[in-house]
Parts: sequence; C-alpha cells; structure tokens
Amino acid sequence: MTSVTGWKTLLFFSAAGIVITVVLAAATGLWVLTALPIGFLFGFFLQKGDLCGASAFSEVLVMRDGRKLAGLWVLIVAAMVGFAVLDWLGLVRLSPKPMLPWSYIVGGMLFGAGIVLAGGCISGCLYLNVA
Repeated sequence: MTSVTGWKTLLFFSAAGIVITVVLAAATGLWVLTALPIGFLFGFFLQKGDLCGASAFSEVLVMRDGRKLAGLWVLIVAAMVGFAVLDWLGLVRLSPKPMLPWSYIVGGMLFGAGIVLAGGCISGCLYLNVA
C-alpha cells in the first residue's frame, strides 16, 4: 500500500468516524459524544501544527524562538472567546469551579516535573519511543 493510498484510507475512516459519532450524538441527545471528534480534530491539528506545550516553552528558552508559544496563546484566546460566545448565545452553560491556587501550583509543579523527567509531552514521548 502506497503512502497516498494509506492517507486516503485513513482520511476516509477518520471522516466517517467523525460523521457517525456526530449523527449518533444527535440521534441520542448525548452531545457529550461530540467530544470524541473534537478531541480527534484538536489532536490532529496540534500534531500537524507542531504545537506541543513543552516544546513551545523549551524553544523560547533554548532557541530564543517564541512562535510556537504565540501559537499556543492564539489557541487559548480563541477557545476563551469561543466559549464566551457559546455561553452568550445560550448554547452552553459555563459553571466555573472555585479558584484553588495551592492545588493548581502543586499540580502544575508535579506535572511539569513529570514532563521534564519524561523528556517532553506525551505525544512527543510516544512517537520518540516508537520511532
């Protein structure tokens, strides 16, 4: 199987899976199922855009290049604006959790230490170990 045929097959099954999941969510009213295709597309575009949080921060420090970090900020701001618009239109109801700063600080330090010990983010660790 050539790589073009492989990509076409993967594209077909990916698109079919997304459509089937959305149709199933609409038919059952379980809109939480749409998290699967949204997560798939988010991961796909992050991988294609080479946007990894760990590599974005390391490139700022090591290579003095902030383009990836700027891309992550664009994603964060777009998500914030998107959710605010959906809330304003009444399509979703946002219910923020209380601010627990010590939990966030300790959790962030543990997560950051894990990333450093693993040598990068999870997607980077996975493809580095497979290759």
